[in-house]
Amino acid sequence: MVIALALPLLVQAQEADVSIVNIDFRPEGGNVVENYLNRTNGGFVASAFLENYESIEKVELLLDGSPFNPAIERTMINGTVVFLSGTLNNDALRLRVPEGGRFLSLKTTTYPKDGSVTQEVGRQRIVADYTLPEGTLAYDTEVSSSTASGWLKIGDQVNFHLTLTAPDITATTQLPTGLFNGRSISWVGSADPGVFLGSYQVAEGDSDRTAPIPVTGVEISDLAGNITEVAPISVTEKIDANSPEVSVSSPEAGATYSSKEVPFEHGANEPLSKLSFVLDGVPVPDGATSLKDLSDGSHILTIEATDQAGNRKTSTVSFSVDTTVPPVNVPTNPDGGNVEQGSTIIFEGETEPNAKVKIEVFSDPQTSETTAGADGKFRIEFNTSNLDSGTHEAYITVTDAAGNSQRLKISTFEIFKNQPVILAQTSENESGARTDVTPRVISSNSQNQAAAQSQAVETPQPTQVANAGSTLSTSTTRQQKTNWGAWLTLFGIVILAAAIATAGYYGYEWATAEEDLSEQDLSPPNIKKEELPEEIQTIVDARAVEESLINKKPTVSSELSETKESGSLDREESTPETRW
Repeated sequence: MVIALALPLLVQAQEADVSIVNIDFRPEGGNVVENYLNRTNGGFVASAFLENYESIEKVELLLDGSPFNPAIERTMINGTVVFLSGTLNNDALRLRVPEGGRFLSLKTTTYPKDGSVTQEVGRQRIVADYTLPEGTLAYDTEVSSSTASGWLKIGDQVNFHLTLTAPDITATTQLPTGLFNGRSISWVGSADPGVFLGSYQVAEGDSDRTAPIPVTGVEISDLAGNITEVAPISVTEKIDANSPEVSVSSPEAGATYSSKEVPFEHGANEPLSKLSFVLDGVPVPDGATSLKDLSDGSHILTIEATDQAGNRKTSTVSFSVDTTVPPVNVPTNPDGGNVEQGSTIIFEGETEPNAKVKIEVFSDPQTSETTAGADGKFRIEFNTSNLDSGTHEAYITVTDAAGNSQRLKISTFEIFKNQPVILAQTSENESGARTDVTPRVISSNSQNQAAAQSQAVETPQPTQVANAGSTLSTSTTRQQKTNWGAWLTLFGIVILAAAIATAGYYGYEWATAEEDLSEQDLSPPNIKKEELPEEIQTIVDARAVEESLINKKPTVSSELSETKESGSLDREESTPETRW
């Protein structure tokens, strides 16, 4: 990049008709420094504005009083004269402008009335310096007392010293550059001429190094703008720029334990020179695998680790111990109650905040769970649709965050099914008399006996289904049906009985033929029911039941007839009472 630098040149006219001349001089190419030519420059431009230029016939550029050789290109427009050196390589420039202090000036030729006049106006000093600067680099370290020998840890510092050699010992004010361990070196000047101080401080997260580390890219420049790179050096100390990390897997941070002894497990990310643990201010013995005799409450485990370089890090793990089972109180529960099947029962109470609550109902195992709120309160609504009729027991289990659990029986209750209402049923004969034909409830034994000899089937024929407050009534018709199986069985038994009686009679006559006929008892034999065949006993029992049902008419409360006549029957208040 070419940087143009204007250098005003004060030229004092030698003659009265030549005014002050302003000259601009600027190097071109490379590192541009005011009033200097260096080995990075590739040429220069000199320009000036001449007043009264109408009388000037000729202008030349002089170097140390001699015409610049070879002559360079010149142009002059409206009093502005420009001299271009052109693009010169460094060697050509050194030949045309030799190293050292030089003077530039202008030579003008005018044509006054009494003849031409030649003048050299102004002198401007410039310096040509093509020699590269030289310097030496050294370092030392600043470490803390805890740093291990041969190591640099976090916070330690490397100090660099760059000293320029003659003749450029005072010939620069530009700060050096340089890299160390991937970071730029910070440079400052010093009170000593030609000495610069650099520094690098180890920071957390920098690269760890175990081999010598080179210092690279250290460049210096002199006053003329010549730049050179100082011979690199290496720092032999090892660097550990990362703190040790100790991971504790047990006890786990923030966890709550239900035991007074907790397993102790840990590990480190690098070899350590020192590792210590302190629990609630008391050192943990080396090699311990568990933390024992812990009291209920919060605990703090402090870890202090030191690595091989001397980096030290302290961390903590907080945990809690809770060995107390959570209390529970369930004032709202169905204990001692009779519960209709399908209804909902409520379990409501209080326990430890955020504890898990589980309700179990037996003998039909049913479970419902919830979590207590931050205030410890809970509520569980339990539907009894899946519970059978009979006695049931409810148990509650509460479990806190530490795993402490308590299970208690909290209630015993009965489940019953709601029985359907049997509506009164009547039948009216030809004469207008009403007869109660409401189905009767009989025992299982009576049902079996009646089924064996039943001659009729009652088929209820509902005539109206009532809403609340409406008439509830039904009517039935009795349909006769012959039980031919029973009649055939009875006929067979009669024949069999007659045969047995006949055989018995003639057998008796034969056995008592020699006895006096007057002493014979010719009355029918007295046969007990138990001695009859089992089929005959069944028929006899069935017949007795049928006669009992026919001869004994049920009585219906007077409310039934009153309701029938009024045409209304209240389901809840006027249900007829059946008595046998």
